[in-house]
Amino acid sequence: MSIRATRRVWGRMNEAMTPKATIGQNRLQGVDFCRSAAILIAMFSHSMATSGLADLHDSPLLTSVKFLIHFAAPTFIALFGAMLEVAYLSRIRSGQGGAAVNRLMSRALQCYLLYALSVLALFVAGNNTIEGTLRGVALFGYMPYTDILRFYVYALLLAPLLLALRNRFGLAPLLIAAALVQLAYPLLKAIPDIPEMRGGYYLNYIANALYGAADANQVPSLIHGLSLVVFGMAVGNIASNWMSGDQARRRGATRLYATLLAVTGVATAMMWNWTAPSATVDDLAMGVLRGLNHPLYYSSAAVGILLAVALGTYLLDVRKMGFGKPFLFAGRTSLFTFSFGNILLFFIPPLARNAGEALAIALVLFGLICLQSWLFDWAKSARPDGAGAPLVSWFQEALRGMTAVVSRLVNGLARNYSRMLKLA
Repeated sequence: MSIRATRRVWGRMNEAMTPKATIGQNRLQGVDFCRSAAILIAMFSHSMATSGLADLHDSPLLTSVKFLIHFAAPTFIALFGAMLEVAYLSRIRSGQGGAAVNRLMSRALQCYLLYALSVLALFVAGNNTIEGTLRGVALFGYMPYTDILRFYVYALLLAPLLLALRNRFGLAPLLIAAALVQLAYPLLKAIPDIPEMRGGYYLNYIANALYGAADANQVPSLIHGLSLVVFGMAVGNIASNWMSGDQARRRGATRLYATLLAVTGVATAMMWNWTAPSATVDDLAMGVLRGLNHPLYYSSAAVGILLAVALGTYLLDVRKMGFGKPFLFAGRTSLFTFSFGNILLFFIPPLARNAGEALAIALVLFGLICLQSWLFDWAKSARPDGAGAPLVSWFQEALRGMTAVVSRLVNGLARNYSRMLKLA
């Protein structure tokens, strides 16, 4: 194929991956539901861990539940990418790049402050040392449950760069780069550890946060997580084009969907241990492959994400079913849920003496997490002249004030960042 023909094909691929519908014009209920469900599943997993259910009971049923839980973190990370594709890319293309970058930087600072608060809460609960707390606040520590917030700090800071690359070169090069991250697994694991001397701890920590040098990670490394974000941008592109009125774009989205499903499905099948299939299920359920940042963890999650988003889009966006709406509060309060939901768990001592008590405690804790997040969502969106008007009005005013302060703090950085990336 000639260079000119290659450029034409490349151009058509990127054109087919350009969404028309924006999230403001047509919210993607299926995507929102999948993201909210993933957040709730993750919080139920944390509730189970806090109650000790996994330690007090082991059965095929619990393994199956844990296997389903393994889809949660990759799903809400990927669907963060879908939000970038559908909501923020459209703002950039409509000339609101500066505002979009400011919003992302504001969210990054909010995320850091909530992460730091959770680090301090763990110390107050008596579960961390002063040294560990200082490392955590400096983003050099490992935290139970809330390390995902640390990842989001980095992801939000790098999101404008991803969007600039997406806007300039299209989605195809980013998808290729994401695939190369997964293919580089043997090379990354062959990199030797840095000796624990002269700052070796911190260098190893950086290496682990960057590419997953350790073997027991609780969240994806930065480059693996960003590969999920890019995959999610493709998913958001597919969902938005499915809901557009352009038949050509719908067909292009379906072709892209089929391609991604085929690639991730074949990759999953090739890496699965077919001589002992249940062993692979156990490795996924117990977090072994997640800890390794193994490609099978990501490819199997990608298959699940594609199937879930397709089903959610069909039921909620096409058929207009309303069963998903009661769960959407989790997506609207994601940072609050990840921070204050887990802070609640930090203060719960071991209480269960058997599996039955552990299950009951897990359900109660999960219910409390859902309740406080639902109340937060209600309070920030309720009419100030309705029930609890004075308190609601005060809360909303305080929330607006804090948001405005955060926005002003990042305004200079966001302005220079957007200019550097030529988004403003």
